[in-house]
Amino acid sequence: PKDKKQPSAADGSGYVPDDVKAFVLGCGWGWSRWGSSPWSLDVAGMFILGYQIDALSKSGIKQCFLCENPNVDPRSSNSCASVLADLGLKVEDDGASYLDMQIKILRGHPWRSEGNSLRAINEGQFDNPSSDFLLILPGALPALNLARMVRQHQQRKLKDKRLALTMLFGRGDPSDTGLYIVYDKNTGRLHRMNQQEHGKGLRIGISDLFGEKLDRGEMHVLSQVGFTGISICSPETASYFTDNFDRDKLFDFTSAMLEQPEEELLFEHVIGADILDSTRHEYAIRVNSFAAYARATQDVLRRWSFPLVPDRFPFTNSVTTVDRGNTYRAETADVSQSCQLGRNLIICENSKLEEKVEVSQSCILRDVTIGSDSKVEGSIIMPRARIGKSASIIRSVVGEGVEISDGSKIGPGVVLGAGTVVGTKSTIPPGSWYARGKASDDAEVDMADTDDDSDEYSDEHSDEEGGEIRNLEDKAHSDQLGIGGKGARIERRKRDPFSDPVDNDLSWIEESQDEESDEEFPVVEVSEKERYEEEVRETIARALAMSHSVLDTSHEISSLKMVSNRSLEESIFAVIKGLLSQSVNLASESSTGLDNLNPSAFLQAVVKIFSDWKQLAVLFNGGGVVRNQITTISAVQEFFEANSKLRQTFPGVLKVCY
Repeated sequence: PKDKKQPSAADGSGYVPDDVKAFVLGCGWGWSRWGSSPWSLDVAGMFILGYQIDALSKSGIKQCFLCENPNVDPRSSNSCASVLADLGLKVEDDGASYLDMQIKILRGHPWRSEGNSLRAINEGQFDNPSSDFLLILPGALPALNLARMVRQHQQRKLKDKRLALTMLFGRGDPSDTGLYIVYDKNTGRLHRMNQQEHGKGLRIGISDLFGEKLDRGEMHVLSQVGFTGISICSPETASYFTDNFDRDKLFDFTSAMLEQPEEELLFEHVIGADILDSTRHEYAIRVNSFAAYARATQDVLRRWSFPLVPDRFPFTNSVTTVDRGNTYRAETADVSQSCQLGRNLIICENSKLEEKVEVSQSCILRDVTIGSDSKVEGSIIMPRARIGKSASIIRSVVGEGVEISDGSKIGPGVVLGAGTVVGTKSTIPPGSWYARGKASDDAEVDMADTDDDSDEYSDEHSDEEGGEIRNLEDKAHSDQLGIGGKGARIERRKRDPFSDPVDNDLSWIEESQDEESDEEFPVVEVSEKERYEEEVRETIARALAMSHSVLDTSHEISSLKMVSNRSLEESIFAVIKGLLSQSVNLASESSTGLDNLNPSAFLQAVVKIFSDWKQLAVLFNGGGVVRNQITTISAVQEFFEANSKLRQTFPGVLKVCY
């Protein structure tokens, strides 16, 4: 610390100056950069937008206007309307509402968004604001405490009724700034705002009166600032942008309003300025062990990271790398060889991880490349990712179209999505759920058990019509096939024979060993909803068998929800039915069979399962919303429709659920 009176902390608590007001994240602004592509929200911007909407709704702001480039297709996934919908808001007529706040999307000329947006407000395309409103321009959504800025604007307006708007500026690098401003630090009033002519220095033209105020320290000249593109506007601000007004940008409008005789200093309209200090502040901590380093890392994340968990939201085609540890890394980040990324990360699109990388309990998004000899454990691999040679994939969910290179080892408990391509000399062990995938000729599928006849079965069929695995790739309807169990060829089975706790009849394995044709197996159509419920049930069954934690299981189900594009209600439905199915499985252990299942034993099993896994049900309940409670009841009803002999326990099960 610069203030030597403040000692450095040796216990991991650290030290932060009291005057810290805001921190700008390493990812920069939350919108995509200026350039040939249309402006759109990236991943980080979407998280920030959700947080800002919630905070602003509690600050008294009734209307928020988001300016959007007209080149952005409103139906695309990266449009403001789509993002608002992804955040759970109901979008109607280019707008949405959250609590008492209206959110409107304004589409203007690419280079005149703010002027055209304010004209649209003034001309009655929207309800004229009756109170202060927020105007957010493209490229202008940093992780700032906007709610605090709104309160400052409102307090300033109580002192000066002529306050037209408050503009937010952030300190920046002198080489990047294009502005200089003159403002009164005591009143927050903006007196000058001009673009800096690069290489020519500042041209202020200060009058004697301004000079005196500068000498007394009442006014300040800042050249290392940039306009954040966020303004808090008074209701009458929009009326200044008429068809007769010759200014197209809010910047030009503000400069024109300030072009008055400096000696008067009594402007008809007052413009305020908030300077956001995002400079680096010193942080001191003594690190003398790995434990101290871990404490320091956690402390830095706790103090300066954005307070959101990214996997609550869907993902767009962003190249910003986001770590689930609430930190952001630069876009298109390359990770060096032998790097251990650690746990609970989210590696976003188009990232490149080199050789011998270890990733655990993470989410790897689309088009990510992972080098050879890498290890991926307990993770979600989204579609179109590419896994290098000799990689190990353990207890992971692999999305559609993922390419797994030669010699890779796929560990037990792996879920392979549709269209997955497994390279030559790769190994798929028992306990893996292979959904409509493809495997190369030399890939090996381990058998469900380890008895001697499994190798005989593999050798017996290896030369027939290209072998079992080749058939999966060559058949005209290979997209409707699946692999399960002891090399049996099952087309779209409705249940997974290894994980279904209700029907564990494995007789089909022996019956299929002597079959040499797929024609006797009819195609069973399974809806996407049933398939998703099946995968959730299998996930819960595996978690119980392997003693997984509730948190890890919830992450896996959340990832399945995202990969399968299912809703929260469908997830609640599947979780409740999955827990009830496990209760049947537990109760059947003390009975002579499912047909003789004791209802009392079943109810006791429900109490135990829901007690041990209560937090899982709570995590997917969405805060006890009535709609989610109805979903829970519907799941219980559907379960008892399929298990009518247990229906007398229906009231008891409902009580346990509540």
